[in-house]
Amino acid sequence: RSGTYLATSSVDRSIKIWDIRAFKPLHEYKVGHGASQIRFSQRNLLGVSAGNIVQIYKDPTKGEISYPYMKHDTFKTVSQIQFCPYEDVLGIGHGGGFSSILVPGSGEPNFDALEANPYQTTKQRREAEVKMLLDKISPELITVDGDALTGVDAPTMQEKIEERNKQIFLKPVNIKFDPRNKMKGKGGSAKRHHIRKKVIEEARISNLKSDLATKETRREGEVKKPPKVYKNVLDRFKQ
Repeated sequence: RSGTYLATSSVDRSIKIWDIRAFKPLHEYKVGHGASQIRFSQRNLLGVSAGNIVQIYKDPTKGEISYPYMKHDTFKTVSQIQFCPYEDVLGIGHGGGFSSILVPGSGEPNFDALEANPYQTTKQRREAEVKMLLDKISPELITVDGDALTGVDAPTMQEKIEERNKQIFLKPVNIKFDPRNKMKGKGGSAKRHHIRKKVIEEARISNLKSDLATKETRREGEVKKPPKVYKNVLDRFKQ
């Protein structure tokens, strides 16, 4: 669980326990078969699988071991083993499916809710993720200058106003036109619809051209006329 030990196996049926902090092997053991799967539990138990046999060794990092703590045989070749955290259970995946066995003392009986809580709710999980992110961010990035957040990018705003002033804002006028009815058999509803659509588009284009010629040139961002100031409150009602 501490992450300071590493177990390796080789074809000569040996298992070595390494201390990662010193980069050197601490112990070396010989087993009956070449190990294919090796797993550490939370309480420093070592699970080793070879063929259809699973063996558990107790405290392999503290001293020499001469016999396994537990042994379990399956009727198929073992492909994967894994200890269940905070539970005394070992899961075994083999050719015939999945099996689980009880391994007393393999799981951590007491858990730290601030470090790893197996029963945490969705809200607690979100709070833990935020806390982990805040721990990674430097304090200089957390304490941001308030003036920089509330300030306005004046050059960018001016550019947006100039770009908007270059565009032409004209609202087209709704035009109503209904073609007159012709004699029976001379026209249909589809033809009348096409005639109405064509006439409305032509009238709208002509109205837009006339509006462009007489449109006021003032745009957004330019200085507006100041409001009229009255000396007396009742002067605004005079005509």
